[in-house]
Amino acid sequence: MKKFMKGLLLTVVIIIVFTDIAGYLWYKNDNGSQKTVGKSNSVSENTSDGSSAVNDISSLLKEQVSEITEDQISKPLINIVDPYWSKVITVDNNEDFMKYYRSCIDKRMTEIPVCFPEGFDMDTGDITYATVQGKLMNSNITTGNFEGKRVKYNIKYYPGSNVADAYFSGDISKLSDDEKQLYNIAVGIVNEANKQPSVLKKELYIHDAIVNATTYYTENDMKDMPRFCTAVGALIDGKANCQGYTDAFYMLGTMCGLKVGKCGGNAVDKNGKSSSADTAHIWNTVELDGWTYFVDVTWDDEAVLSTSTGDAYTTYIYFNVPSDIIKSTHTYKDWYVDGNIAKVPDINYFYSCSEYDGSHFGMYISTGDGALYYAAEQAINYNNTVSYIMIPYDEQFTDADNVSKVFSSMWENLNGPAITYLTNTRTMGDYIFFFVTVEFT
Repeated sequence: MKKFMKGLLLTVVIIIVFTDIAGYLWYKNDNGSQKTVGKSNSVSENTSDGSSAVNDISSLLKEQVSEITEDQISKPLINIVDPYWSKVITVDNNEDFMKYYRSCIDKRMTEIPVCFPEGFDMDTGDITYATVQGKLMNSNITTGNFEGKRVKYNIKYYPGSNVADAYFSGDISKLSDDEKQLYNIAVGIVNEANKQPSVLKKELYIHDAIVNATTYYTENDMKDMPRFCTAVGALIDGKANCQGYTDAFYMLGTMCGLKVGKCGGNAVDKNGKSSSADTAHIWNTVELDGWTYFVDVTWDDEAVLSTSTGDAYTTYIYFNVPSDIIKSTHTYKDWYVDGNIAKVPDINYFYSCSEYDGSHFGMYISTGDGALYYAAEQAINYNNTVSYIMIPYDEQFTDADNVSKVFSSMWENLNGPAITYLTNTRTMGDYIFFFVTVEFT
């Protein structure tokens, strides 16, 4: 009887141990789909037709990632019976990956783990372009006696993100000395922006504050996030590349209560040709009334000069620009963008909008003749010597010399006084943009 009881007890122990280990194993079910099951009882399923069954990634992330410790992250990835990886989500498409990845970024995780099934992978360039507040520094990839791939992405957060976080938490103790200086500058700009009469003018204020404070600057060595790649370079040093402009707009816009993101890809010049051997570029997104528009402060800082004084004017072509216009010079993938992308111009937000005081930073006019007449009339009757005008595409107004001749004729018909003037023309998608500046002599 004693031998029988010992045998029975041993059998029970073996069953319990086997059941405990089996909780971490990958298996095939009857219909051929693959599941990853962990002791947390959370399941990520990739069906045989390739569709994703990852439900509510944000809440799943909280369940799966909140229990992971730094000690577990640093453990060697030996085999499938690793309790750390049994808790990590598996994704099999770009869109679900970005939802998960952004959820991790929102939690300010510095190491983001993910499992990919056999046959699926994420391009690190795509991740870099779609990253919002943090910069992808490197990734560690592990393969072994399990299906698919395990990856950990190491993230470093931009100073602008750190400052915005400190602004809302009220705790600046974790900021570096540079970030504390940036914090003070940012608070001053935000306080002034918040005095503006509308969301649009608030956004316009911070846009112009960055343009006025920053000169474009870059170097080949951009390892470890140098100053000119951040808001520190833009607002403290006064020089930054596109990353610095974008970090500054993200920081200030977020602190002002706007929903601001980042988007990256490639940029080309106005003739559709690559602007340099390295065309990688990054810019911002902003959500207004449920639609996501693009803001490229870097390219709006491409100064248009007046004729004699040398004064520089911001273009505003890339302020709340929709996709059908920005895609004439910028390339990106729609899934980089979080939100509903605005495809066509909205006169409430882009270029031709007016505000409560009746002033415009741009004007939409249906014909080229009408646009140039408007510019001449504004200068003669109202002493408004700078005009930004957008018209529908018209081939005769793509030629700068012809635009100059038409404007000169309009000026003579209005019996205008002697002037020097400059007309600048740019074609963007289905539209042409005029910049006209007049100086009385």
